[in-house]
Amino acid sequence: MEDFLKDRGVEGTIINKMKEEGIDETVVSTMTAEQLSKYLPRYGDCLAAIAFSKQHPSSSLSEASQRSKDRRISLRDRLLAKLQGKKGDEHVRRSVPQEGNKNAKKTSRKIELGWLHTYGACGTLKQVRSPNGGGTRTVDIDVNATISELLTTAKGLFFPNGKSKKGNEKDFDFYVANQTHERQESDFTVKQIFESTKLKILRFYLVTSPAATASTDNSADKKTQPQSKGNPFHCLPDADTLEEFTNSSESGDVEDLYSMRSFTDDDIPSELLEGSNETLFDPLLFEPLEQQEEEELSNVPQALQPYIQQGQPNSPPASQEHAHSSHIQEQQQTTDPSIITLHRTMIQEELIQHFKNPSVINAKLSFSFVNERGQDADGVSRDAYSGFWTSFLLRNTDGETYRVPVLTNEYSLEEWEAIGRILLKGYQDHRYLPTGLAPVFLIAIVHGEDVVSPQQLKDSFFNYLAQSEKEVLEAACRGSLFDEDELLGVLDRFQCHRIPQLEEMNSTVIQIAHRVLIQEPKYALDAMRNVSGNTLQLLLPDIASISSIYTKLNPTVTKVLGLLHASPTTKEENASFGFLKRFVRGRNNEQLKQFIRFLTGSDVVCVDKIEVTFVLRYGKGRVPTIHTCGPTLELPSTYVNFPDFRSEWESILSNTDSMEMSIA
Repeated sequence: MEDFLKDRGVEGTIINKMKEEGIDETVVSTMTAEQLSKYLPRYGDCLAAIAFSKQHPSSSLSEASQRSKDRRISLRDRLLAKLQGKKGDEHVRRSVPQEGNKNAKKTSRKIELGWLHTYGACGTLKQVRSPNGGGTRTVDIDVNATISELLTTAKGLFFPNGKSKKGNEKDFDFYVANQTHERQESDFTVKQIFESTKLKILRFYLVTSPAATASTDNSADKKTQPQSKGNPFHCLPDADTLEEFTNSSESGDVEDLYSMRSFTDDDIPSELLEGSNETLFDPLLFEPLEQQEEEELSNVPQALQPYIQQGQPNSPPASQEHAHSSHIQEQQQTTDPSIITLHRTMIQEELIQHFKNPSVINAKLSFSFVNERGQDADGVSRDAYSGFWTSFLLRNTDGETYRVPVLTNEYSLEEWEAIGRILLKGYQDHRYLPTGLAPVFLIAIVHGEDVVSPQQLKDSFFNYLAQSEKEVLEAACRGSLFDEDELLGVLDRFQCHRIPQLEEMNSTVIQIAHRVLIQEPKYALDAMRNVSGNTLQLLLPDIASISSIYTKLNPTVTKVLGLLHASPTTKEENASFGFLKRFVRGRNNEQLKQFIRFLTGSDVVCVDKIEVTFVLRYGKGRVPTIHTCGPTLELPSTYVNFPDFRSEWESILSNTDSMEMSIA
């Protein structure tokens, strides 16, 4: 096209401008004369250029069309050749029979090797990390090699020259385990395991445990333990484990601290095992994290999963273990009615069902929670009664500080009598009474409604009301200034649609209180009185004793501080105990109930003292351990300042999982 324009006398500058802007034959063929006139000033040149472009398309376009045509022809020819049985070069190459699984023909395969060491009397397995001579090693091994030969290879890797950071080779017993920590038979071959697992890469562990003397001692210890104690106790890592964590944490192995180890009764201080089985309560227990299948993951800190119980070594998965535990507990329950197994989420319904049996009053009851390890020596029982009444007061009562039952379609005489037995049994066995029940309601259960005084009705009713309603009614009874609309709103709630005269105000309030606190829940009151009134009357012989028990059971800062008994011997222990007392002083009434339930299993004061002992724990392992049956608090003495103490304790108390019995 350039030659064509030159022949027509178009200036070279115009032609160069068109080339710079990409105006070639393809573009010109799509342009109008008016558009092209911006480049070619003569109208005739514009028409001639357009006609030329349509008759002589761009060479690049022609080449592209030719290539496309050639491809179509080539594809057509190959298709025809295939249909006619003609095998071109490419078809011959694609028709070569497949060679099969090349890995199956290999004489060697890559495998991963790790090191698991056995800790404690219960034999908890914990992976040894790279800084301690462990880590994950990738090696090529003959597929016909046996597990015995693999054991020799692993010893050479982790015990070079017969030595390691854990000790000399002669100090340990060895065996090889697979990726699920199952022991492998020595005559198995690598090839057999590949074929049975169908895994692309196998992971094996060299498992070590203290040899000879240590093993003998452990065996002897186990033989002396009573067979009835099926669940071992759990503890935090010992000094050796903490030392190893301190060394390895510099490289990021944070999870080492949470490889909690098990111990038996022999490892527990004797003062914590007085009496029957002890319930240990630890809000922060962690399972060992799953072993990583990739080498790079084995050296990267994993996200810690707090508030999860540690499983036993070589135990089935948690879900299977819990199911098995639940099955055993259900069998026990069917053969021994004094053993009551509860689900926390169904505690109200299940406890009522158990207490429908009148004989439960005379039985020595023992409680347990499904999927929890707590053994009942009072602590679990207190927790069960507290959990029931917390649920009942929330779901089946009306009121604020003091509450009374609300009749529902779900509860008939049988259910209300069961609730009465729960009330009696809790106080009989553990001095537990739900202080959220209005005192006049309890007085009516124990001694009858006839002994309830007008002042008691009035006091209970004021605490039945919300704080704003209480203030309005109190002002009206005193004759002080009050908002008439607010007062009318409060009275209207209780079907009183006029404001009484001042001299009638007190009697009106008492009448309303009697109807709300006694008359409306009368059916429930009578049913509960029928099964518990006579016995409670022996335990609480007069109204003064009922008032006194409310005062004794309700926690206050002074009472809780008086319960804490400690003997700090160091500056650090004194500081930690001081932080604890300062933390208690900052609690309101509801927070005090939460705090005391955390320590004793009960949200009311039904113990005489709480022993406080001190332990050394650092970092994220600095968590308290609670023995609710003592009750005893193991308090870390390593808190640096009060804000740290408060932050950690607030986090623990705000987590609902902290109330679960994590260890036994």
